[in-house]
Order: sequence, then C-alpha cells, then structure tokens
Amino acid sequence: MKESFLKYHYDNLDSSSRWIINSQPRNCSLLKIEIQELGDFLFSGNHYTYRGSLNSFQLMFSCENTTGKLEYDNKIYSFPQKGELMFIDCKKGYKINTSNMCHSVFVHFNGEGIQHFFDIFYKYNNSPIIKPKNEFIESNLKELISVYSVPHDIGADIYAQSLIFEILSNINKISLYQQKTYFSNEIQKVIDIIQNEYKKDLTLDSIANEIHLSKFSLHRQFKKETGNTIYEYLQSYRVNKAKELLQNTNLSQDSICELVGIYDSSHLSKIFKKIENQTPNEYRKQWKLKNRSE
Repeated sequence: MKESFLKYHYDNLDSSSRWIINSQPRNCSLLKIEIQELGDFLFSGNHYTYRGSLNSFQLMFSCENTTGKLEYDNKIYSFPQKGELMFIDCKKGYKINTSNMCHSVFVHFNGEGIQHFFDIFYKYNNSPIIKPKNEFIESNLKELISVYSVPHDIGADIYAQSLIFEILSNINKISLYQQKTYFSNEIQKVIDIIQNEYKKDLTLDSIANEIHLSKFSLHRQFKKETGNTIYEYLQSYRVNKAKELLQNTNLSQDSICELVGIYDSSHLSKIFKKIENQTPNEYRKQWKLKNRSE
C-alpha cells in the first residue's frame, strides 16, 4: 500500500475555478457511489499534483490542450488533451505535471458501486486515458459540480445520481465501442468465435485452424491486442456466463457447467474462485442477499 499524502502547486489557479470537498460525502444510494471531491480548474501556468494512496477513483475531462504528463501505475502518459478523459484508481497514487494553460473538470468517487464501472472500463481499455465520442460528458460533469455547489437537498441528490449514471454508463459505452473497433480482423474473429461457441470444446488449435493462422502467431497476436491469452479470455467469458445463470436461475452447478462449456463443477469452482475470488455458491448467496436487502 502506498503512503497517503497530497502535494500540489496551485499558484496559477484562476479565481474562477471551483473546488468542492465534501466533508460528509452524500451517498448515491441507488448506485452505491459517493462523491468525495469535485472541481473545475483553470490554470494560467505551471501546476502539479502529487498524491499518494487515496481510497477513491478520479475521473477527469480535459477542456483545453496543454503540455504535461501523468505518472500512474508505474507508467508515464501524456496529459489528456482537449476532449480526452482520464479514469484512475487513486489507491495506486499518481503525479500530474502541466505547463501553460490547463483547464479540466474532475470528480473523485468512492463506494462499492464505482469499482464495478471502473472494472468494466479497464476490461476494454489498455490506457487510463481515452477520447470519448459522447459530447455530453463534459457538460454533465460541469452540471454535477453545479449540483454539489448548493446545500444538501434530496431532489438535487436524485438528479446527481442520474448525472453520475449517465457519465459512467457513457464511458463504458465508449469502452465497448472501442473494444469492437480496436482489434484486427483476425482477433475480432477469435472473439466472435468464443462468444458464439463458448459452450463447445474450444482449443487454441481448433480456433487457429478456423481462422487459418498458426497457433503460435495467433497466441502472440491475441495476447498483444487484448492483454490476455485466448485461454484466459475464454475462461473469463465462461465465468461471466456462469454468473448470469447463478443470478437468474436455480440450476445446479453441474447443469451450469454443461451450459457454459466447463467440464465439471470442481473445475468451474477453481476457475470461478481464481477470477472472482469466491466460489460459485458464495457468489449466488451474496447475490441473493444483496437483492433481498434492496
């Protein structure tokens, strides 16, 4: 765990900027997401923010082009340019440096619900920085800041929840779109085969033969483009299908195995626990308790 600290140089922060820190974060009960901090920052010159571990997720949208960098998760990225957004897990800490004019809007989220949206984002993106195609993300973030600029009000909180959901769901729509268009034709064919034939006894050899590539070339190319091996992707997809059945049916674990292409229940338990950190039975019980409480 990284040390928790915050260092910053904000001497060039324009007086029109807004920075809202919620000492008692309001809980968006439907989404199980808290808003910790929001801001609309305009810098006329150099600035930096160095932050150690913080139990939050930051979403930031850049409104102007600038020169700068983001250091995050042991990698260095160019600072988001106009129209780009950044989504990071602040528990890993980060450093931001910019020069010249910089204008961005941001929000820090917390709560169990935000982890779900973050996991989807990183399932389909190899970078914390993307360029959204939805023009309303910037305006929705600014509207969210306006909502939290006024005293607590139940009506405003409900409106804030709708804004948060629209922002996060649009980001995930972007991620899914990029997932469909980012891959080469060969790798997209592999993904289509897995998603359509996951119940079958798929192997690297059988998939390679179907798309007319050597299994060695296919393994290397799939890993390069997706970050996973074909086996890892296939098993993850099968586990997701098993989760749907655990949520929506009372089928036995053996029956679920037959429907998702895993040969026995002990193997399903092993794979499921590796990916979800719990057994299928534990997942089903947790899901039922969660729905009962809601």
